[in-house]
Amino acid sequence: MKGYDANTFGDVIADIYDAHYALEVAPSKEKLAVLEGLARSGTGMRTVLDVGCGTGWMTKALAERGLDVTGLDSSQEMLLKLRQNDLAGLVTCEHGDVTKDPIDGRYDLVYLLFETFIMLGNHTAQRAAIENIAGALAPGGALLIEISIMELDKWSDYVDSSVRVSAMTADHVGIGVSRYDKSAGRLDYQDILISESGIRLLPVTMHPTSPAELNEMARGVGLRKEAHWSDWAGTKYSKGMPSLVAVYRRG
Repeated sequence: MKGYDANTFGDVIADIYDAHYALEVAPSKEKLAVLEGLARSGTGMRTVLDVGCGTGWMTKALAERGLDVTGLDSSQEMLLKLRQNDLAGLVTCEHGDVTKDPIDGRYDLVYLLFETFIMLGNHTAQRAAIENIAGALAPGGALLIEISIMELDKWSDYVDSSVRVSAMTADHVGIGVSRYDKSAGRLDYQDILISESGIRLLPVTMHPTSPAELNEMARGVGLRKEAHWSDWAGTKYSKGMPSLVAVYRRG
């Protein structure tokens, strides 16, 4: 998307992110249990890195459970909201782009939730991120990635140049507009929020990744696959399921 970079999404949406994505960012009991279990299964340092931490609700919830948590985001506006949400100062905030900025420290767990991984950039950028993360994992450390799985052969017909109503109330309308570039494997999406207070644009660009591609990226930097689930309850992933929670571990 012309004019879009690593900071755009977070900087544009930070002030309404928690309300707009309330269900997606909620630190559910299942998610917390999985993430805490992985963090405590490593070296004993219980160090955690949340890549693309956003406003930090999951980051803060894990810190409240006694873990040493760092939140990394490319958007200063998102990190500002995290600090406002974390008045006790439990979370260490770091500004940076995981695809190119070296990661300081060693972590028992690094995770990327929601669609963070496929929002990092193309597959070259995604590989760079995994390589960067692998170098920051402590021995036995785990990497968890949550993504949506899209059938690319059908996807372009569904989303290319499509328009849909994403929300509607008496005083608010949300319209989603998407465009798929098959040659680049890129989805450009724009949420258009219309209300009495005006019009807001919420742009996002994603590069979908398949489970096989994710495995190849992880294997290429020496990480072994530990689990592929279709949900946070640990249901084994099988082809055709819309969501993937993947866990890889450093040997």
